[in-house]
Amino acid sequence: MKRFRLALITLVLVALLVTACGGGAATPTKAPAPTKAAAAQPTKAPAAKTKTIVLGFTASKTGKYTKESKEQVQGLQLWLEAVNAAGGIELPDGTKVKIEIVSYDDESTKERVQQLYTKLITEDKADLLISPYSSGLTDASAVIAEQYEKIMITTGAASDATYEKGYQHVFQVYTPASRYLTGALDALKKWDPNAKKVAIVYEKTKFATAVATAAKEYAEAQGFE
Repeated sequence: MKRFRLALITLVLVALLVTACGGGAATPTKAPAPTKAAAAQPTKAPAAKTKTIVLGFTASKTGKYTKESKEQVQGLQLWLEAVNAAGGIELPDGTKVKIEIVSYDDESTKERVQQLYTKLITEDKADLLISPYSSGLTDASAVIAEQYEKIMITTGAASDATYEKGYQHVFQVYTPASRYLTGALDALKKWDPNAKKVAIVYEKTKFATAVATAAKEYAEAQGFE
């Protein structure tokens, strides 16, 4: 009997301990409902920045340089079409630069060149200049570009004289006149070591005279008469 009571007391104590520790019957808890993630919004790439610059120059639509100037302008036009068709020139920061041309007929005269390059800079607000055709007309336009501190790229103008004046805004892309025929004289000396005399015939213009003078000096230095 004592053993029965002891066993019963033990069971009651165990039950009380379980109840005290559990705090009553545990009620199941529902897991929180999954929340829907916010739909990702597509991000738009920033629009490419674009700008347009004005390229100014004169062309000899009349006068003695009509033919040569026309060919120079045709080359510029091909370049312009290719650049703008590609969306412009892309700069390192992604900006696309398109080109707009402003051009006038300089009538193949220095006086008209200087008037028109002044107009291109002061009225048309050209950002960059291209020289006219010929060394003589380019020499006239270079004075204006330097006066207004506007960068000018010279094309169709190779006389060294313009580039020996200390200008800071005029840049040549052609072979200078002083080196036009040095390669030909070098080739003559290489392929015909017995050649002794060289004849030079030239037009009396700024460019042709510069080429002929430099060629004569170089030929003499190479031992030619």
